[in-house]
Amino acid sequence: MWKTRVPSFSQMDRSMVMITNERGQVWVPMVVLMGILICLGIGTLVLRVKYRASVQTQRRLDQCVQAKTLQLRDLQNQIEKSNQRIKAERIAAAAALAGSIMTPAALEAVQAIRTVIQAEARIQDALLLRWKWEQAQWAARRGCDSRDDPSPLNLLPEPKWYRDPPDLIGEKALVWRGRGEKTLAIRLSHEPRRSSSEVYSNDKNHWNARWSPFFGPITH
Repeated sequence: MWKTRVPSFSQMDRSMVMITNERGQVWVPMVVLMGILICLGIGTLVLRVKYRASVQTQRRLDQCVQAKTLQLRDLQNQIEKSNQRIKAERIAAAAALAGSIMTPAALEAVQAIRTVIQAEARIQDALLLRWKWEQAQWAARRGCDSRDDPSPLNLLPEPKWYRDPPDLIGEKALVWRGRGEKTLAIRLSHEPRRSSSEVYSNDKNHWNARWSPFFGPITH
């Protein structure tokens, strides 16, 4: 007669513990690995969102700075051209006044030249007044779009034009009173992104624009 050997309860408990331990040894590393992968995925997503926001902020700052830089460059070139016309008209008026005989026609010509010079001077004043308005708008909006970009030091620059008092001929051309290189900087920041440019003049009284590095706080 065959006898069937039935395992004891202690042997069954031991085998179940072994199976549980084996399963635990497999699942615990898998759970840890899945947790690491999930954390890496979330971290990558957060970095992509931050990078995209940073790129959009940089593009916005660059577009804002570029628009104001080109506007200031055009204003400076308009003033330079107007200065050339004023100087030419003043030379013509001086030549007429230097004549030995001042006929009524010559006096009328000189008066007409004075009127033209005065008109040119008022155009220059209007250009500088308009830039004053741009400066006020920039300060009120704290940049281009009211997003609290600039610090109090990052205001639009002040063109250093000055007009000497008029003489017998009339108004004089504007004179640049700035020291050193004729450069005006426009800078804007929204940490950690920054944008900076310069409007500068060469020896030919012509103003150009260029991007420039932004190092620390800026004063004008």
